[in-house]
Amino acid sequence: MHPPLSLPPPLSLRTFKLTSRPDKSTWWGCGSHIPNVLDPLPKDSWCTCEPRRKVDGGEADEYPPMGERAD
Repeated sequence: MHPPLSLPPPLSLRTFKLTSRPDKSTWWGCGSHIPNVLDPLPKDSWCTCEPRRKVDGGEADEYPPMGERAD
């Protein structure tokens, strides 16, 4: 019998979750890993709400604002 695997939770669950406004993607949480989650998504699927969030190290210059928590 093998011992159970102990894997860390996915990044999106540890730091923040994707949420929708109303049919666009944004983020919720501390904001430390916004590019890691949003950069793989098509930019036309991102929320267009203001004010935009400037983040160093991402593919985009600005990202959507934090949305409501996705439960």
